[in-house]
Amino acid sequence: MHERRQHKRYAIDWMAVLLTKDEHGKEVFHGRLHDVSLGGAGFHADANIHTVQRLILLLEAPLAFGRVTKHIAGVECSMRTPIYVPEQGKFRVGLHFVRFHGINKHLLADILINRERDFIRQAQRAVPNMH
Repeated sequence: MHERRQHKRYAIDWMAVLLTKDEHGKEVFHGRLHDVSLGGAGFHADANIHTVQRLILLLEAPLAFGRVTKHIAGVECSMRTPIYVPEQGKFRVGLHFVRFHGINKHLLADILINRERDFIRQAQRAVPNMH
C-alpha cells in the first residue's frame, strides 16, 4: 500500500477536545489523540462525530525537553469518516489540519522534532556498546 501522507506520523497519547459549530449549535467532544503529524491526527472519542463543517481541535501537547508544562494548541481541521472500533468501544476519527492558530504549527513541529530526538537518545542508551 502506498503511503500518501506528506508528514511523518508520531504515535502519541495526548488529551484533546474537538469543537463543532453548525446549524444545530456547538458541540464539545473529549477524547485522545493516538497519532499526530503536521498534517493531521487520529482522534478517539466515545461518541460518533459527524459533521461536514470545519472543527477546532484543542490538543494538549507536552512541551519539549521533559518539562512538565503542557501547551494547548488550537488547529482548524476537517474530518474524515469516523470508524467504530469495537475492541476499544470508541470511534476513531481522522483529522486533516487546515489552519493553525498563531504559532501553534511551529510549536507542534518543535515538540515532534524533540520527541523524535528523545526517542533516538533513549534507543541508543538501551543498545549496549559493541566495542
